[in-house]
Amino acid sequence: MSDPAFTGPLRGSFPHPALAEHSQERTETADVLDVGQAVEARRAAKAPYMPLLKRTHEGRPLWFIRFVDFESGEEDLADLHMVVVGGEDEALLHKSTRIRVWSPATLEAAFEGAGFADVDVSARIGEPGVPPATEDVFVHARAP
Repeated sequence: MSDPAFTGPLRGSFPHPALAEHSQERTETADVLDVGQAVEARRAAKAPYMPLLKRTHEGRPLWFIRFVDFESGEEDLADLHMVVVGGEDEALLHKSTRIRVWSPATLEAAFEGAGFADVDVSARIGEPGVPPATEDVFVHARAP
């Protein structure tokens, strides 16, 4: 992320850094828009597993198994695991990434603490005020 507004304590705290290029859109309601996941919703729902993904690479099926392990020993941290399985039963890769467990409220407070104004965490891009029901969230805020 090239915007200096994203250099504070929130930088890199989302599990999907590939979304960074889309996180600085300008809308009528906000100067800054960030996209991420507030995985506290997943913990509260006791649903650690994400949808199973299947892709084909060079004619070979690949399965992506993703889940969040909330038993990291720290209240606000969890481990996001991704396992790639090929063919019938061949494990090709297992990666684990430590992520912060955000709730919409703690995410909003963190942005406000970083100096952003008019912060709103919503379920829809460009539509502040729509309460998130899942971990997919959009942060609408005015840059400091």
